[in-house]
Amino acid sequence: MLLHRGFRLREIRSNHEQKKELLDELEKARVRTESLIVSLPEDKLEVPYHPGGVNPPLWEMGHSAFFYEVFVFNLLDGTPSYDPSMDDLWDSFHVDHKDRWSRDLFPGREETLKYFNTIYDRVAERIKGGGELSDQELYLYRFAIYHQNMHIESLIWCRQTVGYPALWITKVIGLLRASRSAVMCRSRPVAGLLACPVSRNSTRPKTLPLMPRSPPVLR
Repeated sequence: MLLHRGFRLREIRSNHEQKKELLDELEKARVRTESLIVSLPEDKLEVPYHPGGVNPPLWEMGHSAFFYEVFVFNLLDGTPSYDPSMDDLWDSFHVDHKDRWSRDLFPGREETLKYFNTIYDRVAERIKGGGELSDQELYLYRFAIYHQNMHIESLIWCRQTVGYPALWITKVIGLLRASRSAVMCRSRPVAGLLACPVSRNSTRPKTLPLMPRSPPVLR
């Protein structure tokens, strides 16, 4: 942080540093979301309806990818969506909360994962390409990533609400693709989401506080 005549000024970082930070945060969000989905067996993806704000896991994933489509590709480039027929279903302002549990309206896990990763790959390529990031681009990238992190909390909240066990890093490593080098663990938790042993010589797990006791209702 820079100081000037007693005032705190915004830290000045290079375009390369800003892009690297965005790509790192985007990958963390991708890995966290994907791990919370692929660690569940097929029958566990269908959670009971909960009127208090919890959403089905696959809807959370698809909605998060759709948000990038709207606030990055549509606003910045005018790009049409990946599948226009699904727009209203992934849009939290158009699909009723209870309708999100209608599995016949939504694609299954493999198709949703394909959509999710396709959009994330496109976002990453857009960040890498081009020249200097504009203020609008930087704001919208961060906005979409912060929105993604909010829905990661919602996914964890859903798992806790229905009584699913905590997600452990040793299970995640075998589930994610080999290229997911971001998911690693020695003696510390990864990105504040997963639990690992307290120390190298200890087998007692340390469970991290994952979310507030009374999480806000999410759109």
